[in-house]
Amino acid sequence: MANIEQVILDHSATISAQMAEIAAAARSEEDVRHEVNKLLEAFLQAAGMPHVGLHEYGLAGGRIDSKYGKVIIEYKDPRKAGFGDHQHSPGAEAVLKQLRRRFDDFRKGEAIAPERLFGVGCDGARLVFVRHRGKQQEVTGPVPASPYAVEVLLRALLSLGAQGPSFTPDNLAARFGSDSNLAQEGVRHIYETITATDNPKAKTFFGQWRILFGEVCGYDVEGRNAKIDRLAAHYGLTKAQPSAMLFSVHTYYAIFIKFLAAEIVSSLSPIGLSAMKQAHAAATDDALLEEMRRLEQGGIWTMMGIRNFLEGDIFSWYLSAWDPQMARVVRNLVRELVEFDPTTLSVEPAESRDLLKMLYQNLFPKSVRHDLGEYYTPDWLAELTLNELDYDGNPDKRLLDPACGSGTFLVMALNRVLKWFEQNRHQCGFDEAELARRILSNIIGFDLNPLAVMAARTNYLLSIRHLLRHVQMQKAELPVYLCDS
Repeated sequence: MANIEQVILDHSATISAQMAEIAAAARSEEDVRHEVNKLLEAFLQAAGMPHVGLHEYGLAGGRIDSKYGKVIIEYKDPRKAGFGDHQHSPGAEAVLKQLRRRFDDFRKGEAIAPERLFGVGCDGARLVFVRHRGKQQEVTGPVPASPYAVEVLLRALLSLGAQGPSFTPDNLAARFGSDSNLAQEGVRHIYETITATDNPKAKTFFGQWRILFGEVCGYDVEGRNAKIDRLAAHYGLTKAQPSAMLFSVHTYYAIFIKFLAAEIVSSLSPIGLSAMKQAHAAATDDALLEEMRRLEQGGIWTMMGIRNFLEGDIFSWYLSAWDPQMARVVRNLVRELVEFDPTTLSVEPAESRDLLKMLYQNLFPKSVRHDLGEYYTPDWLAELTLNELDYDGNPDKRLLDPACGSGTFLVMALNRVLKWFEQNRHQCGFDEAELARRILSNIIGFDLNPLAVMAARTNYLLSIRHLLRHVQMQKAELPVYLCDS
């Protein structure tokens, strides 16, 4: 896989510089469209997504200048219909009206909801972005076609022009959630392995999990009740040992998280090393075991200098109890994951959210989670709480979530920090490297649940992945810790 983050960084700077030249030399709207599209298609080629652009795309309401997946672009002549500095300039108003009409055309003609589209207006010198969030339409710009503005466009092209399923909460829950054959068979096989093994290391890790999880939920993990029995039956495990069944679900989820986090980091690697693809290529069960050992020993995270991603991990027990059942679980997970488009992990960073929450909720029904003392914070409540704290995203403010779960508050806080920096980058007096240092020093999470800590570290990593290239990686530590607050 190409080093997507580096491709984005390089091309956003190059395209920004060339767009200024295009705007100065253009004699017509067609000049802008032709030259900018050449730059965008060169970027997509470098990112491994060639031939996704359609031009003069016909809809009932007219023709779209250019369409890349679900990104629609309308171009304007900078001399006759330039955008100016505000949304109420004639050129900006015209392109916004045009984009709104295109959104409606897609809804009526192709049954594509506006929320799934990203609209772009371009006059060469400036850009306008339009998107829908629920029933609300958001307009950004006109803004100069700076490297930062071009980066927003490039990330949208990767995310919405995806080849294969995108890494979204809905897609992950649908493919890997409790109703999927993948999850049901996987949990069953893991259960069979953990209950059959006599390996001392595997049994020790299982015992540690029982102690920790019992402290987390204040619940007798060996106790049976109707809800636990229904959950076991859902996974095809009638009369299962409750603790072994719950541990099997956690292990399934943990293996998935490790592959996802490794794929995030591989997009930053100079050599684009993908643990997922290496596992997929393993020809034998023994070869697959070696790939999993490499992953569990730190693998790609160590290479990139992230010291603590797998710190305190007890879900590597399966290496010591490896059998054909476990090999099948891993192969099935990898076979499904490699179908996803890794470039969609590079969506606009400020749009990051708890990617794993929906999947975890799907694996454990609400009633069971509540019996186990687990409650998820809805996004709106996290936003409300941050508002009540007057937290504006200033990276010098310290924020600790002492029971962070999978990191919803942390992700929302990180989003605010990134937006604060975008608005203040020219007057704040520091660059991305210093921003990353302040984030890692000031936004912190604790949790006693080892699975929650792993999920929170993954969500944290996903939120700041574009900043990691600015950090002295050998010193990077994700500030989410397994501890009792």
